[in-house]
Amino acid sequence: MKRSFTEEMIKVIDDRFKKINIDVSNFGWFSCPATHTATEKGRLVKDELKFPFILKSITLRKNSRIGLFKKNTIPTSQRGEKFIQEYFIKECDAITRAFDEIHYNVLDVHKFPLLDTRKPDFVIVSKQDPLDPLNVVAVGEIRVITAKHGMFSNADIGHATSFGEKLLQLQPRRPFVYVVLTNCRVLMLIFIDRSGNSNLKYQRTPLAKLESDNGSAAVGWKQFVTLLSQDPETLGWVPSTLHHEDKEIKLVRSIGTGRTSVVYEGMYDNNKVAVKMLKDTKFIEQFRWEDYIMEKLANLNSQNLLSMELSHLDTNDDGPKFIVLSPLCKRFKTWRKEDISPIIDTLRKVHELGFIHRDFRKWNLLRDQDENIRIVDWGFSVEVNKPVLFAGSLETLPNEVLQDIIDGKKIKYTKEIELISMVRSIYLMVFRPPLERIPFGDDDIKEWAKVYKEFWEGHSQSSIWSKILDAAKQADYDGLKSLLMNLFL
Repeated sequence: MKRSFTEEMIKVIDDRFKKINIDVSNFGWFSCPATHTATEKGRLVKDELKFPFILKSITLRKNSRIGLFKKNTIPTSQRGEKFIQEYFIKECDAITRAFDEIHYNVLDVHKFPLLDTRKPDFVIVSKQDPLDPLNVVAVGEIRVITAKHGMFSNADIGHATSFGEKLLQLQPRRPFVYVVLTNCRVLMLIFIDRSGNSNLKYQRTPLAKLESDNGSAAVGWKQFVTLLSQDPETLGWVPSTLHHEDKEIKLVRSIGTGRTSVVYEGMYDNNKVAVKMLKDTKFIEQFRWEDYIMEKLANLNSQNLLSMELSHLDTNDDGPKFIVLSPLCKRFKTWRKEDISPIIDTLRKVHELGFIHRDFRKWNLLRDQDENIRIVDWGFSVEVNKPVLFAGSLETLPNEVLQDIIDGKKIKYTKEIELISMVRSIYLMVFRPPLERIPFGDDDIKEWAKVYKEFWEGHSQSSIWSKILDAAKQADYDGLKSLLMNLFL
């Protein structure tokens, strides 16, 4: 048995040398796919807006270093956005240090997906706050103007606007947001106002000159400094709290995002909780189904499941829709011998109750502060043996089911399928072989089913893993526990 385990590890290591992947998927809050935005689907931001604030009266000291964006110091467009980006942040640093009225930092975040999977060039955050999507007061983008008429293209404006839309999604109580679009020579403000869950209103200011010709402040520069001098609430930011009846939940930080929801760490009744916020009302039925399933699972009183503290899924109001779960958990990378028995026992009880998780994979396994593994995200669960179209996890399904997906057939989700998915999840977490993840927006599930079927035909073929899979196929819960626990001897 030990020899088979060693052979499997050697094969995985060999595969890694053949194909090296850089895994950037586990960055805390920005670990999973996001949603498309309306502007990327062709909506034009064309309504003009007068600059909404009274310009600050600013007296400049002679020869002072205050980030004036002097014309002869701005990198040319030929040098590219990288140099313009660095220059912009340098000038902003000088501005935020020079004026006591400015309580913000302008932070360069273009190298990592701060807003879900999105990478704006910079964000504006209060100096006393840590960098987190919940604390972003305004967002900005730097684009090179290539048009002869000296105007940002519709694509530039739409690209910048998408960051504002995403910020509104991540800050559910926020009524509006400002987006700064610039090339260091001119500046435009984009205003996005929301009413209801999905109705957004878009306006933009005319281009204002940001660069300085002769050492005096340009109008666009005054607008930018005036923007940075406003209170957070004036710029649309609101404290991140939710209310349901007489209960209040404080959102602390973003910790994850998935297909249907954004997940936050929250405080409720003096306890740390997870708050799942609905991304779009088109997913409301899935949320209601998860609410229903969690009520059923509560009867199991299991330390390997989360508890539903409360839910607010009323579509008759315009506020955010959410569910609150406890305890707050975290991701983990390593299975332990003592994890095996309680997880299999929990799955057996869930199956006896008549349900299949259907999305069993490492992303839906978390560890609590007492080191228990918790199975989370029950929104894709189905009744045992019910034939349905594919949804949920693809990469851990049995080969026969992957073939059914390739053939376009419905899937009868059984307890045996669930146990095989569990086994394959453990295999992937133990050996960590290179395995492609489905890119967001790629709907060609059949082609990806072929990829995963081919992968599994070349993996977990050793004698020990064959025995483990046979136990799963027979729904031999006790035999499966014994075989898996032997891996950790």
